[in-house]
Amino acid sequence: MLLYLSGCLYNHHLAVGDVVSVLEDVNGIKAIVKSKGLIKGKTGPAVAIFFTLSVFRIGVKLLFVREIIVNQNLGMIMIVPLMYLCGLMLATVFLFGLVLQKLLFLVCKSYHHENMDKSSLANHLEVSLEVEDQEYVALGGTRMTKS
Repeated sequence: MLLYLSGCLYNHHLAVGDVVSVLEDVNGIKAIVKSKGLIKGKTGPAVAIFFTLSVFRIGVKLLFVREIIVNQNLGMIMIVPLMYLCGLMLATVFLFGLVLQKLLFLVCKSYHHENMDKSSLANHLEVSLEVEDQEYVALGGTRMTKS
């Protein structure tokens, strides 16, 4: 359990590295190194945010295991809504975590007085929209036009 929590505490570098690789022109190890530099000075709030998210994730998982897997006395009428509720709570925590990653990235950029290159970001988003509108690539590699 201690190893899991220590991994969750280090996860903030990787999470901000993901955001850096999407919003800036840096990829791979360089993005993680840049995220480490960005988080300097805001490590405490970053660790607190990701630790709290990890606690919520673990809480939802424990609720699922305790009430659905271990407790065999519940009928199907109670199991299905409880499974749906656990899935909804886990999805909410996950999506909230994604929003917090972007917010932490922007706060750290602001803390280090770095400017966001909005033209590069707009070009990046515009190119991805053009590709999405023109055609879809199926998993088999064949191209399908949008109808």
